[in-house]
Amino acid sequence: VSHIGLASVQNVLHRSRLEYLHILCTSFDTTSESTTQILGSVHWLTLKSLILSGDNIDEWIRLWPLPIVAPQLMRLQIRGAEPTEQELSHASALFVHQLVYAHPLMELHLKHIHFEDKHDLDLITENMDLVLLKAFSLVGQ
Repeated sequence: VSHIGLASVQNVLHRSRLEYLHILCTSFDTTSESTTQILGSVHWLTLKSLILSGDNIDEWIRLWPLPIVAPQLMRLQIRGAEPTEQELSHASALFVHQLVYAHPLMELHLKHIHFEDKHDLDLITENMDLVLLKAFSLVGQ
């Protein structure tokens, strides 16, 4: 991404009132700060749906600035690239846990992923508000 392109993406993410955000997590240059800058520009207050998909989800989550406050967030989907499952680290599980714990989700979808630590799925599901949960899918654990 050029400097002008980066500034444009940051401007859109920061100034808009996005309700739905889908990030295709492809490989990237880990020495570049552009991905971190873009993720730091997301305006969380109006976000209702977040989808992370692709084959480098774990690497993208590691760059995400925390904490995330998204009071409107109702849907979270993490979808690894098919046909293989993507392994998510304990740090990524903590990211998902933080989103589930802090935001009463109505939908949680985990597809084509598995957690490095087998207890991480329990950590995530223990903190879900099951009264509000309307849709849950787990494919590939």
